Amino acid sequence: MGLDVLDDETSQMLVQTGRTYVPESRYRNLAPFLQGQFKLAEPLTLHAGVRHEHAELEVDTFQTIDRSNITQDNVTVDGGNPSFNETLYNAGVTYQATDWAQLYASYSEGFGMPDVGRVLRGIGTPGQDVDTLLQLQPIVTDNREIGARFDWDDYGLEISYYESNADYGQRLTEQNGSWVGSREKTEIQGVEITGDMQVADKHDLSLSYAHTEGKSDQDGDGSVDTKLTGINIAPDTLKLGWSAAWNERVSTRLQGSYYFDRSVDDSELDFDGYGLVDASLAYRLPAGRVSVGIENLTDEDYITYYSQAARISDEYYFTGRGRTFTLGYQLDF
Repeated sequence: MGLDVLDDETSQMLVQTGRTYVPESRYRNLAPFLQGQFKLAEPLTLHAGVRHEHAELEVDTFQTIDRSNITQDNVTVDGGNPSFNETLYNAGVTYQATDWAQLYASYSEGFGMPDVGRVLRGIGTPGQDVDTLLQLQPIVTDNREIGARFDWDDYGLEISYYESNADYGQRLTEQNGSWVGSREKTEIQGVEITGDMQVADKHDLSLSYAHTEGKSDQDGDGSVDTKLTGINIAPDTLKLGWSAAWNERVSTRLQGSYYFDRSVDDSELDFDGYGLVDASLAYRLPAGRVSVGIENLTDEDYITYYSQAARISDEYYFTGRGRTFTLGYQLDF
């Protein structure tokens, strides 16, 4: 049993002119919940819970600004204080097949607000008000997951498959140079694989792979028909890592990441994958720890996933950062 409380205020100003790009908004959320775990039999465990979300959004009347030199879409938007209530349920079961193998399945309902800032700053139609703006309705998702965990002496492996569906989800689209959230039915599926292996004393190898795909109902006929693009989902990703503790003071990590090609319905938003290598070294001092990190160790020349797969624009088509060094110090007290 518990209670989550959130009170958040935010706004966004344009640095050079001081004009308001995203108006000040206040979001309050109160969510009591009850969660329990029950031992049905020796190898079988059930967990279930319920959560009630009460959310309020408060925005004063504001004026949007033109989103480009071509359009004249600055309008006055009446403020408001909409509130939302939703009761969510979750349940799952875990089966301990052997001392090293565990199977699980779960169902849960999720609650979240859309990107309020993008919605508010993207309004270009006169006569809108915050109280009745459909794009500000919360996103409620139905989530299902099945998976298996394996834990041997020096090896670990987890495989899972998940689905996340929303009757009134959000798909980000670009209109006149600004991102706008289109509220549509969305369905997302994915597979995740993680593994680790201890190859020697204090030397570990890790592996992870994530595959995600999704579609939305762009034409409103009740059936998902359009692939989600790069602004909405990440590319398939493979990561390999090596962590080592050389002694009580020195530790290192080397990681390689590869982002796979992705094709969508619009060929101009297809993604050509690339690989990056990062490295880090940490040294423990008598007081604290100093660390050195190197991103893009091989100085790979690449066009970012966002530039390729999120929007069609020469102004936002840029390369990723080259070899980058960071120096840090951490002191725990």
